[in-house]
Amino acid sequence: MSAKILWPLGDLFRTSPLRGADALTLSLQLLAWARLSARGTIAPPLQLGRALARGSNGLLEGLKALEKAPSPIAQAFTGASIHAGMAGSALQSASDLCAKLEADGLLDSFLPEDAAADLGFDAQHFWPTIIEPTLADLMVRLADPGIHDSVYCAWDATAQIAGRLVRAGCNVWTENPVATPFPALAALFADRSIEIGFSDPIRSPSFVSAGRLRKFDRAIALPPMGVKIEASIVSKDLFARFSIPKATWGVLTVQHLLAQAEQTAVIAVPNSLLLGVGADRLLREQLVRSGQLSAVVSLPPGLLSGTNLQIALLVLAPKGGIERVRFVNASGDEFRESPNRSRTTLTKLDRIVENVFGDEDGPIARTVERVDIEANDLQLLVGRYVLDPTQQKLKSRLVNVPRRALGDLVETVRPLAASPQQTDSAIAIREVGTSDIPAAGYMRPGRELYAEPEVITKGANQFLRPQDIVLTIRGSTGKVGIVPDDVPDPGADGWIAGSSATVLRMGPNSRIDPRALIVLLRSPMGQDLLKTITSGNTIPMITLRDLLRLEIPVPSLESAQRAAALLDKEQALQDQIEALQRKQTELAGSDWTLGMLD
Repeated sequence: MSAKILWPLGDLFRTSPLRGADALTLSLQLLAWARLSARGTIAPPLQLGRALARGSNGLLEGLKALEKAPSPIAQAFTGASIHAGMAGSALQSASDLCAKLEADGLLDSFLPEDAAADLGFDAQHFWPTIIEPTLADLMVRLADPGIHDSVYCAWDATAQIAGRLVRAGCNVWTENPVATPFPALAALFADRSIEIGFSDPIRSPSFVSAGRLRKFDRAIALPPMGVKIEASIVSKDLFARFSIPKATWGVLTVQHLLAQAEQTAVIAVPNSLLLGVGADRLLREQLVRSGQLSAVVSLPPGLLSGTNLQIALLVLAPKGGIERVRFVNASGDEFRESPNRSRTTLTKLDRIVENVFGDEDGPIARTVERVDIEANDLQLLVGRYVLDPTQQKLKSRLVNVPRRALGDLVETVRPLAASPQQTDSAIAIREVGTSDIPAAGYMRPGRELYAEPEVITKGANQFLRPQDIVLTIRGSTGKVGIVPDDVPDPGADGWIAGSSATVLRMGPNSRIDPRALIVLLRSPMGQDLLKTITSGNTIPMITLRDLLRLEIPVPSLESAQRAAALLDKEQALQDQIEALQRKQTELAGSDWTLGMLD
């Protein structure tokens, strides 16, 4: 509905210099003017009808008067006269249209807070944060506010959270580093009040009383992602919010929200926070062991404008005491729709909410004991606890199969650092990259690289050896190949693995044939096993920690013999294929066609 009302206004402004966010803001302000006039909220001399009767000059004078009115009206009309001056003759037409829309009753259900999202504005070019409306709906429902609850909304520049809350009867406080008229506009359309602060929630929070941060019943936020911070933020904090040295931006936002909420906090975080090391892991440890983590909800990509960054929602209990955490997987295709190429919306919100507040394990949800999360190295990726149908089927197949952790069978060897740049002293070596790993048979190296003699001497153990297994752990994760027996010795022309891979080398007590392991890892079952430990926001990756903890079926002696025979057959066929390809190339390059010209 919002877009249908705003599109004709946007069409009117296209004939003027007014563009983009400025045109949208003025449109909302004119609509609010019409609404306030019809309700009698503003005095008759300031009403839109009076201004329209005086033409363009009357409209400009009226907007200037509204900018000087008591807040929140003044906040709602910030910058209106400047934008109106840029609109030219379109101002009169747009004002007439707004008055007609109000007279026809079409503004009764108008939601100004979703205007930017409905029109497809990109947050990177207009405002710090634009939330997909269905995501805003979900976050409010997970916070579960009651009428008259006090709710704190940080980084809500377009008032998408605040607008929903104030219409639900909540008492709302919103705080944004960027001053925008949207919170005040949302309050005017809802005929309610919103306490508005324009400051940086992390560096200089607005709502302070008697030297302490004000506590609210609930807090909801979708902070901007990837903000760079100065190292001194933690030490300069006046309110004892931040307990983790060298905290990341994500850590700071979570701890800030916990400091301002008493009952519940709902915050959107990037997936990297759920498995990162350092400060990210320390935060997860605090949340889990203090019992402040109530639920983690994974979401599909595409919900943030301008990026495909995948996010999750954390439902937090600031007072602690939670012994079991609810994990809900709402990242599947059944929970998303794409009305167009640039937009993804959430679906089946009722099912998501029911699973978050439920306690039974099911296809998309599981309740996990705190000790089990600690045993999983405090990772909070939902996929670690809630298996998709393929993984569930795989788990049931392996329940009675003898298994061992991969780390008990192999050791990992990191690739040797080499460069494509040749120097006078550098020695040529060969790299087995991701594209050099075949679907069958043994590997052969691709491009030539160079390394200094001292690097080669020091890294002799990092050269590939017969029957080493190369596994890609970044990018095209899960590609796996095995080194043939005729690999050169370390040194000149020796082989190394690419930088996006790791080398699996049989340990002295592995008791497993590497040929059986390679056949297992590249089989459908092996690939499914590797997918269970694959993560990453934009670039898929497998951590060495997860890889070494991965439990795999232990091949029998008979299966090892069959795997060796299979590899030999595959390689024989590959040799034949390459021989035929050489003959084909020779034939294509022959000069028999010259005889046709005689």
